[in-house]
Amino acid sequence: AMAFVEQDDYHNNHLHFTWSSPIELTREQVANSMRTNIKYIRDVKPIINVNEAVGYFTKRLGKTGSYHNIYSSK
Repeated sequence: AMAFVEQDDYHNNHLHFTWSSPIELTREQVANSMRTNIKYIRDVKPIINVNEAVGYFTKRLGKTGSYHNIYSSK
């Protein structure tokens, strides 16, 4: 699993995270595993192309307000 914090504005952030799973997960399953309300889970998208996924997750690196902490379970 990997996670990236992205700033929305000066008061709010959101988290992008990715994981590997042999099954497709739903928003409900992700919310339950995180012990959070489903309303806090925006999108669950399968990763088809690794290069595009990494580009999406790191799109704000080097920009004002970006966070450079990258957390990985490996």
